[in-house]
Amino acid sequence: MLNFKNLGSHYKKVRKYRGYTLGDISSDYLNKSQLSRFENGTQMLLVDGFMHAIKGLNMTISEFFLTIGNFEAGSLHTFGEKLQELINNQNIEGLNELIIRNPRTNEKKRQIASPS
Repeated sequence: MLNFKNLGSHYKKVRKYRGYTLGDISSDYLNKSQLSRFENGTQMLLVDGFMHAIKGLNMTISEFFLTIGNFEAGSLHTFGEKLQELINNQNIEGLNELIIRNPRTNEKKRQIASPS
């Protein structure tokens, strides 16, 4: 199973395989430092930053998650399709359902819930 720390490492492999540099991916929304920290596992991107990072690879979320399972549709691929659909439809209620609650404080965390 791929955890959030390994997600950045996988992103880096895909980026390099596709021939992109950090500079190619960086934009007004996402700078090279943020991308580097994400790839090295020291910082997770927020959903919008992650979407920009994937868009910079000229991929959809669904396509990116499909690469994790060696191009076999699995729970991450299905999750990516759902996330992309919610964003495309601007379904705020659906996106809010993906927010993880901290069980100790019941505070919302702005991270996407990982599929089981």
